[in-house]
Amino acid sequence: MDEETPDAKRDALLQAFRTQNVDGLRIDDHIDWVHRMRAIIGGLPDEDVAGMLARVRLAHNQNGVSLEAFALEHGLTPAESLLLASISEGLSVPEHAERVGIKVNTARVHMQRTLEKTGARRQTDLLRLLFAR
Repeated sequence: MDEETPDAKRDALLQAFRTQNVDGLRIDDHIDWVHRMRAIIGGLPDEDVAGMLARVRLAHNQNGVSLEAFALEHGLTPAESLLLASISEGLSVPEHAERVGIKVNTARVHMQRTLEKTGARRQTDLLRLLFAR
């Protein structure tokens, strides 16, 4: 049974977003961004907040792997990190593109840059590198 209140879920989701990097800057570094994120999250339906929080928690805790730490270590952008989370869940690049609403070619560029930044030659090498941590 889920004991967490909708407000607690909103706070947890906001905290997760506040620690993310945008072009090398943390959202926490800009109070206007924090206020905007709070307003956006506050306007979402409870079930959407719960679903988003569950996905964020899955990405952070999946198999004991910290995707955030891996992304920071390798200098991945937020878009590349999101792709890595999808790939680690077993999605293909086209499935990821559909999920996040971007063109497949854009997702392929994100994958290529992720491979270059991590030194992996293939997606399977990337996943081995991620899960070997």
